[in-house]
Amino acid sequence: MIILFMVIAFIPIMGTAKDPLQIENIRGGWGVKAEIANDGDFDLYNVSWSIRIDGGIIFLPYGRLMNNTIPRIIPGATERVRTPVFGFGKTIITVSAWISGYDPIKSRAVGYVLGPFVLIW
Repeated sequence: MIILFMVIAFIPIMGTAKDPLQIENIRGGWGVKAEIANDGDFDLYNVSWSIRIDGGIIFLPYGRLMNNTIPRIIPGATERVRTPVFGFGKTIITVSAWISGYDPIKSRAVGYVLGPFVLIW
């Protein structure tokens, strides 16, 4: 019984790494904007992101999905990403961001597209 307790007492507990990426402030106005923040302690390189718009009737310039890469985000910094929109109707906006070695993070907002303007609530 004592040996079993000692073996269990020395098993290291491994925590999961905290994701350094945060998605903040999904906003409308002229198109859709969001902020991707580095909440970690080290520089992030090649941060991929996407903004997807589902629902409504969405036309060009980019259709329903816009994606790109941010070359570098330093600790504590925030980068603004945006996409123009043209369409009509109620939409669900999904902003995603990911880097190698971490699971993608997503944030959603509900809005209404009226031409090039987006209202988010």
